[in-house]
Amino acid sequence: MAATRNVLITGGSAGIGQACVRRFVRGGDHVWFTYHSGRERAARLVAELAGLGGPGELAGSGELAGPRGQEGSARSAGLTGSAGLAESAGSWGPGGLAGSAGLRGPGGSSGPAGSAGPGGSGGPSESAAPSGSAVPTGPAGPAGPGDGRRYAPRAFEFRQGEWSDHERLVAELPGPVDILINNAAVGSKTVEQYVPGPGHAQDAAFLQINAVGPLWLSEQLLPGMRARGRGTIVNVASVGGGVAQFPGFRVADGMSKAALAYLTRHLAAELVHDPVDVLAICPGAVDTPMFEASTLAGLTPSRRTALQSALPGGRLIRPEEIAELVWWLAGPGAGLLHGAVIDASMGLGVRPGLLGGVVEGAGVEG
Repeated sequence: MAATRNVLITGGSAGIGQACVRRFVRGGDHVWFTYHSGRERAARLVAELAGLGGPGELAGSGELAGPRGQEGSARSAGLTGSAGLAESAGSWGPGGLAGSAGLRGPGGSSGPAGSAGPGGSGGPSESAAPSGSAVPTGPAGPAGPGDGRRYAPRAFEFRQGEWSDHERLVAELPGPVDILINNAAVGSKTVEQYVPGPGHAQDAAFLQINAVGPLWLSEQLLPGMRARGRGTIVNVASVGGGVAQFPGFRVADGMSKAALAYLTRHLAAELVHDPVDVLAICPGAVDTPMFEASTLAGLTPSRRTALQSALPGGRLIRPEEIAELVWWLAGPGAGLLHGAVIDASMGLGVRPGLLGGVVEGAGVEG
């Protein structure tokens, strides 16, 4: 039986990222995910997937530094991390790991048995420790590649695109990463939650979070994948920028998604003789908080209906559909697609004009 895989999913508390967390946990993998402003969502997700009816322990029993330095108990959800963070349907925010009796804080301090050494890990028995307590396998979905059990995920605060937080996250992960899902991002409207300043500052944030962040994280984790002789990176871009152009949403948003598609091809070219696969998917109109904020929120009920009718298939894509594709791409059968940038928009990428003038001043993004 194949070994259980360690999977890191950025921006995992909502939307496509949350669906990916659920899918990989259901598949029997050790799942670690990052979040930014979705701290409470992350807590609920971990508690749910740990099989707990209410607030549960995610990963440890020490104290947890919350947003803006407020202290909370790690028992509130087993979240790991430090103060001040970010997320989105992807997102950015600082990383941290709760060990068996503490966690590393934003200044590098750690509670007992929770320190991270220079070799890149925190907490006890990190190289072999599972990502959480085993959860009995239920009837939902096929068995994964591992040992037939399910494991509760761990959640890490992480400010994507800020180098010090990249260093902290990688140092404090419980073990090596076999599969990286670069899902965290900000969109044409959600960027305003993280960068409330002028437009030029938001333009810079699009590129720093959506493109530079995945580049850095990939470069940080690739050496370990190559050394172990296995690995997969799946970049979640967007049909807007990754495949086609949709006037009406932020230019820098589309540029950042185009950059992520380029990153995929470039890394794939460099790794063509290595046992590490790199792929990208470009979702279309997915039923996520990001799409709601960027596109649907400003529409009247009649225009929302018109928009949905104009979409391929007359509907929004479900996050679970994208997660199922990501899960398959991370498996052994996807090797032939090394370097592929996949249009996962149900055809919107080849017929972007379907939206026509239905949406003005709003973007199309997963």
